[in-house]
Amino acid sequence: MPYIPRYWTPPRAVMSFQPPHYWSPPPGYFQQWAGTSPDQAIRTDEEIQADIIDQLTYDTWADFSQVYVDVRNGVVTLTGTVPLASEKRWAEVDAWQTAGVKDVFNRLRIGHS
Repeated sequence: MPYIPRYWTPPRAVMSFQPPHYWSPPPGYFQQWAGTSPDQAIRTDEEIQADIIDQLTYDTWADFSQVYVDVRNGVVTLTGTVPLASEKRWAEVDAWQTAGVKDVFNRLRIGHS
């Protein structure tokens, strides 16, 4: 039976191959994109409030019709009533997932309105 190696090793000519250097950017080429990224952009309280309301409106797992959102300097306050404790937590999670939020005060009450 002939010897068959377990792992094929390429010949030296293939192993020493280095791809040619085609193009190098001129100095300062990438600085045209430097600056504040969209994730770090400062958002107004109205934009944050609108995004949180949209998230609560389109959340299919719970009824947030009795939840009110107030935003001041990136700090979100949730007030109102939700029927379940899990919905209280979901509202807070939806608020935290919004870009620009610094803190969330969850003052939701559990019970039927």
